[in-house]
Amino acid sequence: MAQDALYLGEYARMLARASALAPTADEPMFWGRSAGSAIVEERRLHETHVGSAASNPEPHTLAYMNHLHASAVSYGELVAALLPCLWLYADLGTRLPWTRHPPPSGILPRFLITTWTSSPGASFS
Repeated sequence: MAQDALYLGEYARMLARASALAPTADEPMFWGRSAGSAIVEERRLHETHVGSAASNPEPHTLAYMNHLHASAVSYGELVAALLPCLWLYADLGTRLPWTRHPPPSGILPRFLITTWTSSPGASFS
């Protein structure tokens, strides 16, 4: 969960960057809302599962964060790097059987299901 929290913080910054690079008047609103949602999820992860201890990104987390930064040279490249994550959360939120039936009794599955079913990427599905 600590790695996910680190990733979400950086992902939120890249969503905000997409908002700044967006070429039309409407696109910055979507990216800005998405950035805000990612920040809320990052904070919730820290408060409920990670705590205040900062950790360093593991190699796979760092590689993905570096990929996002390298893609931020243009709006199109950055959007191409950002959308798969939004789509994945939206898809998981609709496909998991837990979205149609009561989830397992652990806190973590409920938290993840809530996150996946409320993904801003659902508007792109």
